Amino acid sequence: MNTRILSLSALLIVIVSLLSCNKENNTPEQSSPERIYIGRGPEDILIDEHNGNPRILASCNERSENRPAFSAIVALDPVTNATRILSRSGEPEGLIFNPHGFYLQTVGGKKQLYIVNHYRTDDNLSSILVYELKGDELLFRKEYQHALMISPNEVCALPDGGFYFTNDMGGDNMIYEQLLNKYGGSLVYCNSQGDCRYAEEKLAFPNGLEYRDQQLYLATTRNQALYRYDIQADGSLINKYKLSYINGMDNLRWNGDRLIVAVHPDEIAFVKHSVDERSHSPSWTYAIDIHTGKEQLLYKNGGAEISGGSTALVLDGYLYISQVFGDYLLKVKL
Repeated sequence: MNTRILSLSALLIVIVSLLSCNKENNTPEQSSPERIYIGRGPEDILIDEHNGNPRILASCNERSENRPAFSAIVALDPVTNATRILSRSGEPEGLIFNPHGFYLQTVGGKKQLYIVNHYRTDDNLSSILVYELKGDELLFRKEYQHALMISPNEVCALPDGGFYFTNDMGGDNMIYEQLLNKYGGSLVYCNSQGDCRYAEEKLAFPNGLEYRDQQLYLATTRNQALYRYDIQADGSLINKYKLSYINGMDNLRWNGDRLIVAVHPDEIAFVKHSVDERSHSPSWTYAIDIHTGKEQLLYKNGGAEISGGSTALVLDGYLYISQVFGDYLLKVKL
């Protein structure tokens, strides 16, 4: 995160704190969690079947200018906790790699990894990168750029190569967007040729995405909503349904017929944490049944164990939680 955005965040803290009441957080500690050090800024994680066994991939990116640069897709062996940075090849000259949200989909019989990429240049350029995943190597295949990539956060790819992405805000002025343009976020659909259009507008900080059986799931941070849509052949969405009313939701991951969602229950604490990592931001995780909407709280902590938890997934009886900043995943026995 560049210094201009950090200074805006600091001012935002003051303004929001004056307008908001302090929130109480009843956050009992989870017993004996394990920290797995994986690299700075592991904002998003997902499960990849590799040689017949599941492994975890993490999208890592250092967001602080006062630390050494680090940008990588890191593979974690959940049995040994060994980590490996996936090599990348075939990228065009001059490509800046700052991964954020990502999604793994099989397209034409090949594993394709779609990655939200933030250039962090003066023109705020962003893109969606596509790599073929072969073992421990990422082979560059395509970069999508479009005027609707305003503030991309998460991406979700379809089996035909089309994809959706969320713009968490409607512009790059954080104070204006957070205070005066709460519903400036949007959901965008792009076909495999890169033709993009709005699928949904006027969303309050849309965030995580997941796909199954021609349905799209969208988590929002400030709408108090997890939405479900039916996907039409042209990528348009119908039959919008509010599945859950949890506020502060971040990324989504599947666990059977449940969606696992990381939650930021205290927005002010999260903004403070984005300015100063030593300031704790509570991290909660829920499982939501997609048939009934029933919620189960899996993890609740005031931020001492992990702050700003951004993605959570379940694998072999353990809950893994990633974070926007920091350098580790939290592994919790369920």
